[in-house]
Amino acid sequence: MFRLTVVAAVLLGLAGCTNKILSAFEANVEGTWEGTNSVTPQGGQTTAGPGRYVILPSSSTTVLVTNFCKDGSGPVGTGASTTATTFTLGKVLCPAEAQGGCASVVSAITGGTGAVDGGTLTLTFQGTAAGCSQTSAFTGDFTGARQQ
Repeated sequence: MFRLTVVAAVLLGLAGCTNKILSAFEANVEGTWEGTNSVTPQGGQTTAGPGRYVILPSSSTTVLVTNFCKDGSGPVGTGASTTATTFTLGKVLCPAEAQGGCASVVSAITGGTGAVDGGTLTLTFQGTAAGCSQTSAFTGDFTGARQQ
C-alpha cells in the first residue's frame, strides 16, 4: 500500500503544479477512499475484505480509479454531463497473477458504476477471471469513506 500512496501523492502533487481548477465532478470524486470490497464469482460464495481506491482527476469529466489490479492500475471513470456525483467505469485488463493455486490468472473489469453521496463512495463492477483452463464471471462492490 505504501508504494501506491507515494505514487498517488506524487501524481496529485504534479497535478497541483499545473494550477488546474478541478471540475465539480473531479472535486467530488477524487481522493483516497477506504472501506469494504465484496466479490462474488458466478455460482460461488461472496468474499469480503478491506478495499482502498485512489481516484485521480484526469479531465473535467473523467477520473482514473486506481487499485483495481494488483499493479495499482484500474479503469477510467466517466462522469455524466448532468451530474457531478456519478460515473461509469470503463474496461481494464489486469496483468496476470497467481491466485488460488493457479499460477496465472488474468482478471478483466468489464464495466460498472460509481457514485458519491455525502462522504461515501459506492462502486459496483463486473468482470471475468481466466486461468488454469477456466473462466469465471464475477460481480463486486465497494463502499467506503474518503480519507483525509
